[in-house]
Amino acid sequence: MQAFAGSNSVRRLTLFDHLKRAPESGPSRQWVTTAARYGLIKGNAASELLELTPDGDVATNKDVSPREQVRSRIRLAIDSIELFKGLYEKFSGQKLPSPALMEDATGDLGLDVKLRKEAVEMFIVNLRFVGLL
Repeated sequence: MQAFAGSNSVRRLTLFDHLKRAPESGPSRQWVTTAARYGLIKGNAASELLELTPDGDVATNKDVSPREQVRSRIRLAIDSIELFKGLYEKFSGQKLPSPALMEDATGDLGLDVKLRKEAVEMFIVNLRFVGLL
């Protein structure tokens, strides 16, 4: 989206046409939903227009300093997700604990037992992506 429209809004159908993807396919809808949940874009799978949020623009813009990019990515991938922020605050400054310990911590933060393993896996992926692990 950054390469195609930059910080400008773009018609969802135009973007997916450019990407040579069906806008109504399951993967396309999931991409839009996930990007919106992470705070990267404004809009949803039914929106006419999609637009990068200010943090989404900074996080994906190659003309922004690496330091600013990392800060923005941390805000999006850790700080803006209450569960991930809670895990990060609990274990910050320590060696990465075992997944089982982090799963227990997600329970302390109110997450349903069925979702804990997947949440910890995603948290670790996010930590790696933003360079905190």
